[in-house]
This record gives sequence, C-alpha cells and structure tokens, in this order.
Amino acid sequence: MLSLREARERISAAVIPVDRETTHLECALGRILRETVRSQTDAPAFDRSAMDGYAISREGDMTGQTFELAGSIEPGAPVPTLPIGAGSCLRILTGAGVPPGARVVIQENVALDGNLVRVVRDDGRTHVRRRGEDVAAGDPLVQAGAQLGPAELSILAGAGAMHLCLSRLVRVAHLVTGDELIDPAVEPTDSQIRDTNSILIRQLVEQSRVASVVRHQRLGDNFQRLRTAFATAPADEVDVILVSGGASVGDRDFAWPALEAEGFQMCFRQISVRPGKPLTFATRGHQLAFAIPGNPVSHFCLFHLLIKPTLMGLAGSRHAEPTWMAGIMGTGLAEKPNARETWWPSRWECSDGDEARLNIHPLRWASSGHLSALAEANALLHLPPHLPPPSAGQPARWIAV
Repeated sequence: MLSLREARERISAAVIPVDRETTHLECALGRILRETVRSQTDAPAFDRSAMDGYAISREGDMTGQTFELAGSIEPGAPVPTLPIGAGSCLRILTGAGVPPGARVVIQENVALDGNLVRVVRDDGRTHVRRRGEDVAAGDPLVQAGAQLGPAELSILAGAGAMHLCLSRLVRVAHLVTGDELIDPAVEPTDSQIRDTNSILIRQLVEQSRVASVVRHQRLGDNFQRLRTAFATAPADEVDVILVSGGASVGDRDFAWPALEAEGFQMCFRQISVRPGKPLTFATRGHQLAFAIPGNPVSHFCLFHLLIKPTLMGLAGSRHAEPTWMAGIMGTGLAEKPNARETWWPSRWECSDGDEARLNIHPLRWASSGHLSALAEANALLHLPPHLPPPSAGQPARWIAV
C-alpha cells in the first residue's frame, strides 16, 4: 500500500491546471487568480488626511500657537497644489488631499475661538497618509494562484481591476454505486439506506469554490452502467470523476474493472490510511478519477486529504495542500496503535484564560460508517502509524476542515 505522501505525489504528477477565463470581479469570490494583478498607480494616489482636523504648514511643536482659519478642504475636492500661508490653517476632513508641506493637527487637540484655531496639544504626528505608502505603481496587489476572498476582492476593486483572469471551475461528475441506496426523500425498506454521500460530495465540492458538480448519477452495482457513465463523461466535459463505492475488491465492486475497460490508466488502488484504505486513483489523459470507499466518514476524510487538494491544484492554487495546525490534546483517546496512519474526526477550539492555546477534542467515532461523528468536526486529528494516541495535555497535530 502507498503512504499518503506517496499517493499525493502520484496525484500531483497527474494534475494539469484547467483553462483560464475572464470573470467579472463581482463573480470571483473563492476563485483562483491566474495572472498577478499589479497596481497601475500609487496607493494612496495623493497625500491625504488620515483624520478630521486642521492642516497647518509648520514644523516643530505647535502647542499653544494660534492660526487663522482660511478655509476648508473636503474629501473629493481637487488636491491643493499650493502651500498654506504662514499663520493660517485649513479645516480638513478624513480622506481629503493635504496641501504641500502640511501636516494635520487632529480636532481633539485644538480649541476654537471664532475664526482662530489654537493648538492645545501637539502629538508630533503628521496624520497624513503619504502617496504610495501602501503600494507603488507596478507593485503586485494579488499574486497569481491566490484564492480570492473578500479582502483580495476589495483590494482589486480599489485598483479598478474589474475583469480578472481566473481558472474556470473544475467540472466534477459524481457517480454513486450501491443497490441499497435510495433518494433521501424516499422512506427506506428494511434493506435500503438513504443516500447521504451525494449531498456530502456535492456540498464539499461546491464549498471549495473552485469546482462544481456538473453531473450526478445513481447507478446501483452495475458494471455496464458504470462503463457507460465513464464512456459518456469525456475529458472535454468532465475534469474529475468521483465514484462513491465500488472501490474495494468484493464481488460487486466494479469501479476498477470499469475504469480499465474505458481506457483509464490505473495509478493505485489502496493507501495506508484509516479510514479510506481502498481508494482508487486513475487517469485518462488529463482526466482524473477517484473511486472512494462507500462509507461517509471515508468520503469526508479522503475529500479533505486528497480530493480537495486535487481540485485546488487543477484550479492553479498556490496553497493546494491542507492547513496543518498544532496544539494539545484537550481530551484523551482510548485507541490502540494502528498499522495505518489514522485521521480521526475531531473538533479544535481555542481555550479561554490567561494562556490561550489550541485544544483538540476527538469526537466519538465507531467506524467509517458513523456519519454522526462528522456533526461537529472541524478537524482531522493525525495519529501516526504504530504509535498510541497522545494523552490529554500532550502535543497533537491536525488539519483544519
């Protein structure tokens, strides 16, 4: 069996980023930027006031000095080009252009007497945001490969970058095997099970913001239907095929032979990971396929460990791998060492108190079919192979999900 690291290496070698497209800024949340956006101007583009106050052209401590109010500067008004006369000052509001050589005394530090402004305290600060202090013209604003969140979009809006070069959405087909599975809206008989993997996969894919489920089918345990589904999902329509179930070596596990029959190159069939050992990965040209063991916790874990990083890589992300976190065990785990590395559904939180620290609490998990173990999970606790789990209070590592 391959280790998780070896599986990642084989998958990464097969990942080729998808095509680019131009998308409006308003529709770019969560998408991956493919071309670095640089500032066309200095930002700020002019010296501007950081506070409401009074613009005065005078060096040194002005405490106790009085100045005649000669006018005002409003935000959005033309930026002054002439210095303020000696003995004079201008009322200025936040964001307004500052005259050459002036600094701003904030309004809390002056006293007004008619048309006279007396500085009662000089804090020594200019309260001016200088031209180019954020970025200079030509500086990168957002790098290629970044996933665009609200902050990045705000930065791009400030630069007037309204049309962005992004990766198109990765197109995912989800095929569900299992004769026992029925639509969740249907009342099951004694031998039937409501299909939970379909909504789990769809929402995990959509939550990534870089991919979309473009095709979904329930096929039962049927070799020919699976072959037909692969045959009718060409690479120019589907980038990634995810098969729920049929990944093991049982009499009705048809994923591997059906993939082979439809021209896929088989890369591996098992990984030394718990849960999720019988994972199949295959390629057909640039098209990738995963056959995932049918239990929902296996789906959840393998999605975060391998499938989401694959989707992020296809989208051209600079940060495709899971985010590692470190802290201590908040709760012990009575579990024997396992020959495979284990990823335990858990919940991390920041403790209160004088010494804030990250604690992780393993959730109750009986088996890879134990769906309720995921209800509060925001982490997968990493348990190395052949070692007992850390006790409460000992260091631990996990990935955020």
